Amino acid sequence: MRNPFINLVGITKHYPKNDKPLFENLNLTLYDDQFIALSGESGCGKSTLLRILGLIDTAFEGSFYFKDLRINQKDVLAVESFRKNHLGIVFQDHNLIERYTIYRNLELPLIVQKVPFHKRRDMIEKALRAVNLSTALLSRYPYELSGGQNQRIAICRALIKNPTLILADEPTGNLDDHNAEIVLDVLKSLKIPIILTTHDLEIARQADRHIHFTKAGEIIDC
Repeated sequence: MRNPFINLVGITKHYPKNDKPLFENLNLTLYDDQFIALSGESGCGKSTLLRILGLIDTAFEGSFYFKDLRINQKDVLAVESFRKNHLGIVFQDHNLIERYTIYRNLELPLIVQKVPFHKRRDMIEKALRAVNLSTALLSRYPYELSGGQNQRIAICRALIKNPTLILADEPTGNLDDHNAEIVLDVLKSLKIPIILTTHDLEIARQADRHIHFTKAGEIIDC
């Protein structure tokens, strides 16, 4: 039986300078067994929807449900708890700190979460194995690695706190075709829901579910 994971009910999103809302009375149910791609041109709303799905953008009207529990987007503590305990994020730019080793980059979120020192290496190595990278890279620096390797490290960083959902905003946008396929394969291999934005329809078609945003403002479940 498929279980609803995130359910958006009656979502309306306005931008102050626009007369027409970006979304109006949008209803969308996502399930816990899905790898979902949001596609469309820049400015179509896919990244805004991604931010709403992660409660990164909370300036919207309507109801947000996570596993049948309603989370009030105006409740700062509830939103922070959702992000901290459930959300992992992968950006188009890997956003690794160049002056830190890969180990240190991966250790930082564990320090923030107050994970004891003696547990960190095992957690880091487990996350590295999940993205098919060698622990030999831990002593290297981001500038010594390829773009594809750094993006997989970024996925590793998102996995490190064992999230129940990963949001990936154009994670293959800066990669060549070969590395884009590697990163996509890594994401598809993870056993948690993934929501990805992309301009590339070929990548979007490889997802379990493809939601496309048109120039006319329509949202099509492909």
